[in-house]
Amino acid sequence: MKKKGIYAWLLPWLLGSHYVAADFELGGELGIDAAYTNNIFLSADNELAEVERSAVVELTAESESSWLTTEIAYQAEHLDFLHDRFEGETVIEGEAALLAILLPQRFSWNIHHSMQESRLNSRIPDIRSNREVRTILSTGPTIIANLSPVSSVETSLLYTGVSYRENDNEGELSSTQSSSDSDSDSDRYSASISWQLRPSQTSNIGLILHASDVEFDQDLQSDQQSSDYRDHDIISYYENALSRLTYRFKIGFTAFEREDGEDTDSKIYQFSWQYDYEQWSYGGELLKQLTDSSIGLSNFDFDITHFDSPETDSDIVDIVTQQVVHLFVTWTSGRHSVNFSITQTDENFHILSRDQLVTNSSIDWTKDLWVNLSGTVSITHERRELPDEDPKQDINDYNLGFSVNYRTSRSFRIQAAMNAEKRDTGYQALGEWHEYDNWTASCGLRYLF
Repeated sequence: MKKKGIYAWLLPWLLGSHYVAADFELGGELGIDAAYTNNIFLSADNELAEVERSAVVELTAESESSWLTTEIAYQAEHLDFLHDRFEGETVIEGEAALLAILLPQRFSWNIHHSMQESRLNSRIPDIRSNREVRTILSTGPTIIANLSPVSSVETSLLYTGVSYRENDNEGELSSTQSSSDSDSDSDRYSASISWQLRPSQTSNIGLILHASDVEFDQDLQSDQQSSDYRDHDIISYYENALSRLTYRFKIGFTAFEREDGEDTDSKIYQFSWQYDYEQWSYGGELLKQLTDSSIGLSNFDFDITHFDSPETDSDIVDIVTQQVVHLFVTWTSGRHSVNFSITQTDENFHILSRDQLVTNSSIDWTKDLWVNLSGTVSITHERRELPDEDPKQDINDYNLGFSVNYRTSRSFRIQAAMNAEKRDTGYQALGEWHEYDNWTASCGLRYLF
């Protein structure tokens, strides 16, 4: 179904009648789910069963024309608990991206909005009271100067606002909530200028200069340092997309100047690749960068999305050195597909005693069992090493899952799943409550439109 969106009428009115309105392609789904868990608080000594019921509405919209590109995808989920272990609540997640081409190949304006729920503190169990919603709004212009048919210079200005809302749904075991209020909300002002050369149809070479000013919304006490900082980056890159192999190199230098505290600088780099051969696909990434603990990525986006943000449950926003190694293998043949991945993330905090080495590994096997019926078996393991603890502590999370999906028609889908998880930890500072076993069974119905 297609329908004209509000931007399709608003922007032409603002920019002039010579711009043609774009049509939106709308879609989405409605769903209901029910899940039984034998340990809703993921506790070691007070296991309480619960049934979680949810209703889901998801809307998507896409539009592309000579002057406007829009992608929108949001989901609203209402959660309700049969035995009232937690209060009912509604969670909204999603993102929207709008690119307006005001002057073709000369001047454009970008708007991006996202809302995402994530774990507040990864060291304690992932229950409702340990969740937060991060909202990011960014907008700004880009000016393009074409030096030749194969080279150009781009100048960009960007404002990014980041805000957090912690979940106050503590449930009947309110003592399990151990996080504190965060001063991680921030306003980020950045500018960059980049040169790009296209020596062939498949390759690009470039150089980027970038600077930003980050201001945090902190209620500072007399003895508390400001987390504000400025950073400067210089980055060169080369990327190529061949018939089977795609790869990218980025190398540079970054410097963080803190309002209070010691300045920091470092070499930064990224190498990513993917090779496709018949039924096989191999790939990986190597990354080193400086970031701050409130957002998980530096102001310059390295396009890394497979690791979590550092912790945000502290009154201090710290500078973090992140090093990431990621490898994956995918095999697809007929009615079978197998995916394996392993990621190691080394995070070194410059002030806080929160250093950690996290290793995630996963393997899943999907098979078409029958017409419109498929099943998936997955195994995951996460090992979190905490070297700043005395003695050194480790947290191990194991997860085994099985799910089936049956499409009754083009519009209806039935899904069911069973999941078992176990956590082993010697992290005594937070108590034995953080070592637990849990299993979950769920089923749901989806209607696609």
